[in-house]
Amino acid sequence: MKTALFDGVGVRALIPAVDSVTFASTLGQPMARRRYVVYAPTGEVEVFDAASLDSLLRSPWVTRW
Repeated sequence: MKTALFDGVGVRALIPAVDSVTFASTLGQPMARRRYVVYAPTGEVEVFDAASLDSLLRSPWVTRW
C-alpha cells in the first residue's frame, strides 16, 4: 500500500487538505480531531472523520476485499 500511494505523496496529491500521512497497521481508538484516509484496492481514496470511520468499519464494505 505504501508503494501504491508513493509513501503518502499520492494521498496528498489527491486530497490537498492532507498535510501529512502516517501508515498504520492497526487503527486503535479513532481520534475526533483526526481525519482518516482509506485507500481501497480499486484505487479509490476517501477521507473520514472518527464517527464516519466507525460506521465504515461496521459496514460490509470493509470485508469486500
